Amino acid sequence: MYDAVIFDLDGTLLDTLGDLAAAANHAVTLAGRAPRILDEVRSFVGNGVRKLIERSLQPIEDPNTIEKALSEFKRYYSEHINDRTRPYDGIIELLERLNGAGVKVYVNSNKFDDALNRLCAAHFEGLYAAALGESESTPKKPDPTGALRLIAMSGADKSRCVYVGDSQSDILTAKNAGIDACWVSWGFRSRDDMGDLLPDAVFDTTEELGKYLLS
Repeated sequence: MYDAVIFDLDGTLLDTLGDLAAAANHAVTLAGRAPRILDEVRSFVGNGVRKLIERSLQPIEDPNTIEKALSEFKRYYSEHINDRTRPYDGIIELLERLNGAGVKVYVNSNKFDDALNRLCAAHFEGLYAAALGESESTPKKPDPTGALRLIAMSGADKSRCVYVGDSQSDILTAKNAGIDACWVSWGFRSRDDMGDLLPDAVFDTTEELGKYLLS
């Protein structure tokens, strides 16, 4: 059994795609671009909101257009951050099981820090120890800074820590932090998307993941 589990947020704990797509399309429409379909937005997320906007605006590369769209995305998303967002099936029960077993739960995301903490507080109050998102002091994943800070908070040995996520950046973050990694199939990336980065520990349900984490 692990002593500490670090979860990614978007695509792992929460299905945030609907709200991200709505905010991105609001911003790109104001910039004169056609809205993106949901599967396009799915492929754009995972590397922070700037990358989401840059990819959504392609082929626009004008810095002023990108900055204005990014600002509009943040404003709109802040007001509509939790309209459609929901935990994936079984996530609440999984976090309850981990807490009941004395496992420390943390969240690390490329979502900007304020938004991350708002969503964690709304959906997982009392079920996690701390959450770190992108900020001036915490670079985006796969930089391991956020994960390493959470490991330090936990007081656990790295050999007793694991990172759970749905994307390439999550698996690379675990590798860069020197801890084990688990990949979940219900998020924003498919097995084919993961390619050679797919780890040995792969899970299709929260029940399977829970058994592994607590074994």
